[in-house]
Amino acid sequence: MNRHSLRAGSLRLPTPCPGKTSLPHPAGNDLPNEESEALGRDLIRDVVERTRAELPGSRLVRARLEDGASASVLANSAGVTGRTAVRLATIQLEFVVERNATRGSCSLYRAAGNLTDLDAAALAAEVADRLTLATATPMSFLPSGEIAVAPSLATSLLALLGPLFRGRDGWERLQRLSPGDSLGPPDLQVLDDGALEEGWIRTPVDDEGVPTRAVALIRGGEPAEPLLSWEDDGWSGFSASGCRRRSGWRSPPEISHSHFYIDRGPDPADSIRSGIRHGCYLLDRAPDGRSHVTFPHSDNGGEASFEIDATGFVVEHDRILGAIPRARLRGSIRQLFRGIRAVGDDLRFLPVPGAVGSPTLLLTGLQLDPVV
Repeated sequence: MNRHSLRAGSLRLPTPCPGKTSLPHPAGNDLPNEESEALGRDLIRDVVERTRAELPGSRLVRARLEDGASASVLANSAGVTGRTAVRLATIQLEFVVERNATRGSCSLYRAAGNLTDLDAAALAAEVADRLTLATATPMSFLPSGEIAVAPSLATSLLALLGPLFRGRDGWERLQRLSPGDSLGPPDLQVLDDGALEEGWIRTPVDDEGVPTRAVALIRGGEPAEPLLSWEDDGWSGFSASGCRRRSGWRSPPEISHSHFYIDRGPDPADSIRSGIRHGCYLLDRAPDGRSHVTFPHSDNGGEASFEIDATGFVVEHDRILGAIPRARLRGSIRQLFRGIRAVGDDLRFLPVPGAVGSPTLLLTGLQLDPVV
């Protein structure tokens, strides 16, 4: 229960709807062990070959691939039975390379709903970018202007902003960011969908048996609706959705995102990166770097802001000028949304936690400072 459900007389249980709801069991997608292992080996071999083709001398040090499924049944005394099934494939890769008398290494961890959904070309491109970063010459200065943010970093940014979209308090914070104005460009769509067809944690009901659905948090650059659990159903005219989940069997269900993502836009990601005349392309969060968001109380003013440490490149028309070992991207959350100039078509989900997704974004109006 949250603080709203503790008010006297306000606790209201969901209306019982006897019956069953289920998703197809993933066993129908199971492959024989020998065939699954062969597909896994072929995937890793393909990633290695593609990475070597782009970066000669690169070498795979370690690879770990897991593919499996689980099923669960949720039943309550009101006669509701929910049967859910989850399938997940994960891959972890570690590569090294020597270039320009410099030895560099990188690791990559990715997940998908099925082994066949892991794309060797996309994995190899991410590995090559990170190995290039590990061996490139660090830049002594950072240009101001356009900043392209890869899906890996964009998902970390979106995860930071999760409290903006959850519950009554989140909706009030979001409203304060756009009093009478558009929050972002028309191409900006932010959603939470517990039953996303291609999602790897899709389920028809949450951990309290409430049906899940797609919730448009931002539609056309405008705040659309908050993510509300059943006890706030009907608040300000908004409908609840199944969004309470347990972090473990000992923990009570709490309001939480499922497939939380910025939807793909109309702009090819390659054209976003190559279109930067002189700016930065940020790949990912810096290891052990700072990641923080501030939401001031409404009664003391101030601006909601964020900062996150990132790594990437200084680029000029798709040409790498040098590496950014660590820089701090920061600014107001209002400017983060309003400064979105392009939304890419390369939506990717990462487990950070749950399933958070984003395509490549082109940002302006933010500050990027080197971190020594």
